[in-house]
Amino acid sequence: MLNEIKRGDIYFTAIPCATGHEMMKDRRAIVVSCEELNETSPCVVVVMCSASNSRELPEHITVRSTPVPSTALCEHIYTVDKSRLEARCGRCTDAEMAAVEIGIMAGLGMDVKGLARPVEEFSGGGAGSDQAGKIPASEELVRIRTERDVFRGMYERLLDSMSMERRPGA
Repeated sequence: MLNEIKRGDIYFTAIPCATGHEMMKDRRAIVVSCEELNETSPCVVVVMCSASNSRELPEHITVRSTPVPSTALCEHIYTVDKSRLEARCGRCTDAEMAAVEIGIMAGLGMDVKGLARPVEEFSGGGAGSDQAGKIPASEELVRIRTERDVFRGMYERLLDSMSMERRPGA
């Protein structure tokens, strides 16, 4: 079952301990790691969700593909062992995943100049909004996806070089 984890899947995730302002309890989390990592690694990268009302920030993305409408807290990105993933409880729509990607970029301070307004358009309007999530077809979206793909390629090359170093005789 856990070998079939896909990007965009939402799992109830066990968080047994935390420090300070880290997420303090088990909760839903969106898998954001690439398919290659999900298939080969014992870990996945997730963004934590909250069912509580959250402040309106570019990093907070409304997700309705969970049993309870939630907010993806894109500043809470974790790498977790697959054993922490419990029940699969949903799957993000393409529009939600596009909004989560932008939320992650905003949270990491990646080149997202001027995206405060478009993030709301992507996510259907921040936490608590009732608008349907629509992705505008814009040059900005193309630029963001291109930048994402560049970083994804760099990450995959890094993983490849690390796996070659671990092979005997390499």
